Amino acid sequence: RPVVPTLIAGGTFNGEVAIWDLNKTPGAADKALVASGTLAPEDPLIASSRVLDPSLCHRELVSKIEWGHTSTRMKSTLISISGEGKIVQWSLSKKLETPP
Repeated sequence: RPVVPTLIAGGTFNGEVAIWDLNKTPGAADKALVASGTLAPEDPLIASSRVLDPSLCHRELVSKIEWGHTSTRMKSTLISISGEGKIVQWSLSKKLETPP
């Protein structure tokens, strides 16, 4: 379970991991303002795994994601498992750019 309950994590077929914040999706009243151009939509995607070193990330389907917490600071981490058998722990403070 994430520290922030509005966060949702997901994995893709190509091995990418992403996190979305549901607080950034427009409510019913805001949808009309976004449609009229009065309000700019916020992107709910807050982090994605764009790792430069392929040995540090998944290359196949992400089959499972679990939230974890560091024992000392109670900060959320994300643990992902993929079809090639690789397990990766991601740091939210690094916006999933590199594993910790």
